[in-house]
Amino acid sequence: MKKASVKQYAQVLLEITEGQEGAALQKSVSRFAEVLMANNQMANVEKIIKSFQILWNKKVGVIEAELLSARQLDTETLSLLDKHLKKVAKAESIDLTLETDKNIIGGVVIKYGDKIIDASLRSRLRSLREAILN
Repeated sequence: MKKASVKQYAQVLLEITEGQEGAALQKSVSRFAEVLMANNQMANVEKIIKSFQILWNKKVGVIEAELLSARQLDTETLSLLDKHLKKVAKAESIDLTLETDKNIIGGVVIKYGDKIIDASLRSRLRSLREAILN
């Protein structure tokens, strides 16, 4: 018999907890943990939870994204970027992680899913340099 994958465990956890709350939810999660222990999968708990979070976010329309900027952005700019990203990613909401990196000089780089939106000054300067050299 083939062992279940991390993604399969995460999918099962999503299915057994759907619509549950309180004591019923706690009981389902406890039973799930017992199955993981019985199948020697406790070493994969973090991976299962991460995979579950991805499935849950997809189900409820949440996109996890990383925004990289040269400096800290003001609330108005973050709000505009949030609206744009919701539209582009077709998401209900965005779980945005903010980071700064002076190496991008200016602008922003947004990563979500398997996509990257590179609107950094560094990228634009690199493109201009390549255009001039070619």
